[in-house]
Amino acid sequence: MSAGDKALQLNGSDIGGRKIVVTSLPPGISVLSTGLSTDVLAARHVAHHRRNRSEGISVTGYDISLPKDDVKNSLSNHFSSCGEITDVFVLNSRALVYFYGLGSNHRAVQLSGTDLGGCKLVVKSLPYQKTQKRRWSWCLDPFALPFQISHSDTSDILASGSSDTF
Repeated sequence: MSAGDKALQLNGSDIGGRKIVVTSLPPGISVLSTGLSTDVLAARHVAHHRRNRSEGISVTGYDISLPKDDVKNSLSNHFSSCGEITDVFVLNSRALVYFYGLGSNHRAVQLSGTDLGGCKLVVKSLPYQKTQKRRWSWCLDPFALPFQISHSDTSDILASGSSDTF
């Protein structure tokens, strides 16, 4: 019995006092059709989750004459002590560095004014998360699991103010 079949058997189960619904995605969407191992798929799913819930900073003041790859590596090293870096984007006159983890942005902003290769960095927190969290949203991405789990009755969840996400 495959993992997907086992997951489908959970349909209608009670988890924490809530009934869940498990359905299969169409075969063309299933990432299992890629032939990747479940370990690889799980690692990709976790990385996708962290990227979508990361918070960012804007960095200026670095030497813009350096190659973008060198700037990216230098910024990654400079801010690595602040938390897990999920992405670094080097633009023309500023860079965006995204972190996953509580307090990472705050620690990074405290590095404003520090030296990087003879240049004084200016670090500002971005005013929003990289992607906005949505209470009930399903997106089909290359790292999605081949089944979905959702609450069968969302009205009592919304009324209770729950922020559960699956």
